[in-house]
Amino acid sequence: MTISVTIDSCAWNFFFDNEYDLCVELPPERFSLFITREVELELDQIPDQSQGVDKRPLKDYIRTSIQLRNVETSCFFGFSEANVPGEPARYGGFGQGTFESDIERDWRQREETQRFLRSSTKRASTVLGPNEADVSLAVASLSSVLITVDQKKGAKLGKKGPIHDAAINGGRVVYTEDFKSSGLTLADFIEKRFVEPSGAS
Repeated sequence: MTISVTIDSCAWNFFFDNEYDLCVELPPERFSLFITREVELELDQIPDQSQGVDKRPLKDYIRTSIQLRNVETSCFFGFSEANVPGEPARYGGFGQGTFESDIERDWRQREETQRFLRSSTKRASTVLGPNEADVSLAVASLSSVLITVDQKKGAKLGKKGPIHDAAINGGRVVYTEDFKSSGLTLADFIEKRFVEPSGAS
């Protein structure tokens, strides 16, 4: 049985900058890789140019890595009525979405999580609401190992976001800075931290 790993959008920049081959770093016989639907929407919105930087090599790397490594998009099951009219779909239908567990549903509906979703205004450059992608990742970390750069880990208490909240409340979160300072490979770091001696994760 493979370990489920969800990749944050910022982690793709880390992989690209470090020239990671995900077939080597997270081999398919040991890991199943996912992005949430919200992260997929973020990745789709990466511009070709940003502040004078050519982003096309990054976009090509992400697209190629997703194809070669068979990275799947995860979303929760919902009928089309659950999606907001005129916006990209968040929920998947039969054969696409998975059923949300009680733990995941309770986490998403708790007051602290809802506060994150209401805490800031939507940026004009994105189709996503405030903290929407981070909440999807925080929920994913309850059943999957999440890889993130998430700079909010070191922020002041009131500025820490959903991912940090999940990490200190049972979510399985790998911060790239922790992995890099460990001296371990990414695969070994995940297995050492999140896999029990019996083999269960």
